[in-house]
Amino acid sequence: MKTSSLFSKSIAAISLLALFTAPAVLSAKAYEAGGSATYIVTDSESTTHPDGTVTVIQTSKSVVVCDDETVPFHLGSQTAVGTLVMDADGNLLTTAGYLHTVDPDGDVMYIWWRGIEGGSEWGFMSGSGKYEGMEGGGTSKLISMQPDGSQVIRWHGKWTMKD
Repeated sequence: MKTSSLFSKSIAAISLLALFTAPAVLSAKAYEAGGSATYIVTDSESTTHPDGTVTVIQTSKSVVVCDDETVPFHLGSQTAVGTLVMDADGNLLTTAGYLHTVDPDGDVMYIWWRGIEGGSEWGFMSGSGKYEGMEGGGTSKLISMQPDGSQVIRWHGKWTMKD
């Protein structure tokens, strides 16, 4: 009898959990999209260390362009801050940073990124308005690097966000 009662209580608890979490899951919208961005360096600070390595902290501005213009952050204004570490010969050792995007409606999303061979991987950290609770990420590929550090990238990602 105790086992049957425990089983019934467990089923009731699971049913309640499903009842309260289902609307959140059902109201999420899945996206898969790509696009490009051109980052223009607005500030750059270099430090050469005793071992010859160089740390560069760069701030850039961009507008994110989505191939699918219905993506909510299409034409969003971005500010990116990144740190690059190079060896004494100028070879890139590591790079990482974050950016925030303000979309045309004024909602903000925050993204982390880290360098990988030929580009970067990235993911959503948090956001306001429609970006609150957003999850997912993707990759980007470097298309062009200018002598001043400005660059053009192509990006692709998958994410879910409130519907």
